[in-house]
Amino acid sequence: MSTIDELRRTWELPYVAIYLRTFNVPFEVPYLDSETLEELLVSPTGLDRLESLALKLLSPFFRKKGEEYDVLLIREVSRRYPECVELDYLRDHKFAELTATQKLSVLRLLCDMRLEEASDVRMCLEGIEADLLRHEDIGEDKNKSKYYYFQDSRLWRETKTKKTTGKSRKRAREDSTWELVCSNAEEWETFASTLSKRLKGERNLHEVVQTQLMPEILEKEENRKKAEEARIRAEARRLKWEAMPRRVSRRVRDKIEEEARYAELEAEEESLRAQAEELARIEGETQKKLERSRERRYRERTGHSPTNPTRDTSDALTAYTEDHLSSNCTQDSPAYAEGSSASPASHRSVSLDSEIAGMVQMPAGASHALENRPSVRIHLKLKPREPFEEATAHANGDEDSSDSEQAECDGENRDSDGEKAEYGVPDIVVDMGV
Repeated sequence: MSTIDELRRTWELPYVAIYLRTFNVPFEVPYLDSETLEELLVSPTGLDRLESLALKLLSPFFRKKGEEYDVLLIREVSRRYPECVELDYLRDHKFAELTATQKLSVLRLLCDMRLEEASDVRMCLEGIEADLLRHEDIGEDKNKSKYYYFQDSRLWRETKTKKTTGKSRKRAREDSTWELVCSNAEEWETFASTLSKRLKGERNLHEVVQTQLMPEILEKEENRKKAEEARIRAEARRLKWEAMPRRVSRRVRDKIEEEARYAELEAEEESLRAQAEELARIEGETQKKLERSRERRYRERTGHSPTNPTRDTSDALTAYTEDHLSSNCTQDSPAYAEGSSASPASHRSVSLDSEIAGMVQMPAGASHALENRPSVRIHLKLKPREPFEEATAHANGDEDSSDSEQAECDGENRDSDGEKAEYGVPDIVVDMGV
């Protein structure tokens, strides 16, 4: 198995990439996606950036100036994790001499150390929502394997396996294996075509991939191609400049040099633009995730939508009142049953009373108090609708009764100066006889 395949079959690669993306601002660590981190691990030229990253993660633990980070690394790891496997690597070799997978394991260990032991972690975590630290799967296939998308154009699959440990095979611990499924647009399209539309789980996963992720993947692929083309043009101009004969006119040399510089600036600008778009997209996704989290918590606490909970309750009560005032008084109603002395109005009032009591949580003793009262008057500060006005007039029998109740309500709704209070909407008064 090649080094790249080994890296793509470990959970530590997306783990470190997610860590660097989440804490790059509070911890001042460089932002590296999983693809860039993979290139640095397998390329000999990426050692400098990896050592710089390790130094940045170790910065809170330095005790004296000029201390070698290899010595510091062994000391801190042995003090916190004396039995970890990574400690054996560090005792036998320096960080630069480790393999790609061993370097990745050490970086993951440094991320954990930075998150668990540093004194400034609590202050840095205050501005980060808890949901940003959670990453849920986007779906699962027929084999119950879960798929994860970490906003870096890559799709990861987690497969649960059972392995036996020790001499006893009866005890089996649940473990999981990770592997990279998609890394470019073609692989995404191929993966989507393999999902079955008959199975509910795979059908939902196919819908998420096609409608939500594929447009984003194609856009990022286009930006990556533009940046690569700009880099190739800059490299071609640089090679042309280096291949020029020494004896050439100053004007031609200046022109070629200017073209080479322009190509380099163009490539750098394209790369920065792609990074800016990627960060803006990640920020937008983060904001949407925070809004969904707040909305979910609000609904769990109150049972209403956070957009306008008062309006939701008002609309529900208004619709209910319209329905009962217009339809409860029928010939099939128990109020018209043979031998029943209850009038239509009293039946309507009792029905409305019982339903509203079920909708509104009443304090202890309230039901007994209502039984001893001759009537209950509820003031609903709601904007009436036209069908409701007709139903109210029909239910009350005549307009005089409705006008008298409105006058009573107007008399009660006055402020401390005796003037009528302006609510912006008329009052609806519902009398319920006991």
